[in-house]
Amino acid sequence: MNRYTILSLVLLTAVILMISFSPADDTVEITGYADNPHENQNGTTFSIKDPQGNETKAFYSGKVDSSLHVFKGRYSEDGNILFVNDID
Repeated sequence: MNRYTILSLVLLTAVILMISFSPADDTVEITGYADNPHENQNGTTFSIKDPQGNETKAFYSGKVDSSLHVFKGRYSEDGNILFVNDID
């Protein structure tokens, strides 16, 4: 084996290891209505009510209206609140 073959194998192994240890995308999407929004200087806290009647506490850094949206974000470490990154 020449040095280029060994270098190629090392690089291939490094790429495979980086891919296998990359964190999973834990972004969730909830379709629903923003209920009971409270705006403050940091953003808006509200509840998302989905069509099945489930309610999720949420925070968004901007303003939220009460129309139907798809809320995209990540849950807090304890899973009690959804930090919304994007609203469609």
